[in-house]
Amino acid sequence: MFLVETEFLFGLIPGDPWNRFVEEALDLIKESGVDIRCLAGGVLEVVFVAKSQNKRESEIRAGVAAMLGKMRMHGIKIVEPIDLKDILGCLSLRELYNITFYDALHASSSLNRSATIISNDETYDRIPRLKRLSIRDFIENIKP
Repeated sequence: MFLVETEFLFGLIPGDPWNRFVEEALDLIKESGVDIRCLAGGVLEVVFVAKSQNKRESEIRAGVAAMLGKMRMHGIKIVEPIDLKDILGCLSLRELYNITFYDALHASSSLNRSATIISNDETYDRIPRLKRLSIRDFIENIKP
């Protein structure tokens, strides 16, 4: 199983530097049927970033709905919820590795599901047992 986090979600937005790679990944996901899911923590981070930019709730809701709709159309149908294990793991990872709250939450969620996280953020490489693929490496790995 693969999990996408915030960077992938922002890559769904035209004009984002990673948009063309995320679009290519979406097409390959749809073709291959690979098990890939979205982290609820990633959606939450998108909401908080939008709020910090003074976006209105209606704009945020529409943006998140568009992101999730686009992912569903390409085979990313499951949003992995955050549970207590994820939160406790997040706090431990923050303490051990001095990483951001959301990086720790995404890492903990991935570890708890034995999943590979798709992210360009090399911060994740500091965490033992956590498997990470960059967006480009993910594309290369699922190409037919």
